[in-house]
Amino acid sequence: MAGAFCSRANVTAKVGVCSNSLNFTLSKLETNILLMEEYHLYLDTTPPEVVVLSAGAWQLGNRYIAAAREALHLLPQLLDRYKHHRTFHFILTNGLGPLFEGYAASLDLLVDSAWNSVTQLRTELIALLVVPFAVWNIAVLLVYVISLIKLQGMQEPLASLNMASRVTYRYTRVRAIALAFVTADEADSKTEWRTMLSQELELMESEYGALMYGGNPSSMSKSTFRRTVPAGTFASSAFATAFFREKTCFRYEQAACFQPGHEYYEVTHHGLDVMVRRMIDEMRLLTLDADEDAVYNSTRYVFMAVVGANDLYEGLQQAAQLFVDYSISRYDEVAQIHTILLAVSVVLVLAFLVFLLWPHSRRMLRDASRQSGLLSLVPPEVDVRGHVRAVFKQLAFKGKGKKDALAAQGIVTPAGPAPPLVRL
Repeated sequence: MAGAFCSRANVTAKVGVCSNSLNFTLSKLETNILLMEEYHLYLDTTPPEVVVLSAGAWQLGNRYIAAAREALHLLPQLLDRYKHHRTFHFILTNGLGPLFEGYAASLDLLVDSAWNSVTQLRTELIALLVVPFAVWNIAVLLVYVISLIKLQGMQEPLASLNMASRVTYRYTRVRAIALAFVTADEADSKTEWRTMLSQELELMESEYGALMYGGNPSSMSKSTFRRTVPAGTFASSAFATAFFREKTCFRYEQAACFQPGHEYYEVTHHGLDVMVRRMIDEMRLLTLDADEDAVYNSTRYVFMAVVGANDLYEGLQQAAQLFVDYSISRYDEVAQIHTILLAVSVVLVLAFLVFLLWPHSRRMLRDASRQSGLLSLVPPEVDVRGHVRAVFKQLAFKGKGKKDALAAQGIVTPAGPAPPLVRL
């Protein structure tokens, strides 16, 4: 949209979104196409029950990329006439509607699956607590308790990661709708885009508030994954630093950062929260401007085009990566603990075999050989089994009164005199 609009003959003010050359816009478009192709790979991890939904989003994404690649060749040739081409309308219609909804639904299902997998893993760990060997029960108990505690702390970052990704998705949608709004020619079209931008800002504020201070945004009322989002500001010191205390530039290309004295230096070097709040305020005011003032080179939209498209967008991506790194580190810690447990278990099993089971087996073999030799000397008419049973009863139940009481309960049957002891 920006390339076609800025190529018009009557667009002479090369500021804001039109401050970049057509080659720069095409290079950015090509870079994002490559990124979309890379990010499509993760949809293959969708659980089997949602294959149809993820396949639909994947196919639409491929068509969207194909249309964008056509734009790379058509835009330099058609310039402002490109807005009449079918690929322009395909990108505008599907990019802001079905593609966004498909990707959001895929993310929703993936996070829900991850949440449920952690719950299932916790259940399996609890079931495996019954360990048949008492020697290392204490060690196993400690390891599993630590694992459960760490797994307990992994589900909330998943909810935060989901919300951080939704905020990023929502922000890119706000950017696209704002661009369509300021570049619209007809009054009816501007009215439609103005209403849509106002609605998106409401959802953006709701989701951003949930990410920062916890809760359930209204946009997730019909989602599969409906979990209360923890307050990211208080749950992660790294997250709080990025949004409130960071004094550096968030651009990946540090050479392109604003220098001291620039009008946007302060807002881009005091954390992400300042930029997000400023962007929302500027776009809110833009929806209140008259049609003749809601143009691409207005100061309100120039902030979105210059700061929002670079510093804010790349900063939000880095913030979402904080939760990814945290979740991966927790998984690595649990894996490391269980690796240590496995090594200790192998050592204990070997020690059990060498120091307990093998000596005990040899002793039992010697005792069996000795008892076999002794029993071979017993006369055949002696009831050896009854004799052994009687001896054990005499050792276990001492005292005649106790034996009579047990006999009255039917536990011990009084019998005649015990078989005579055999002198060997």
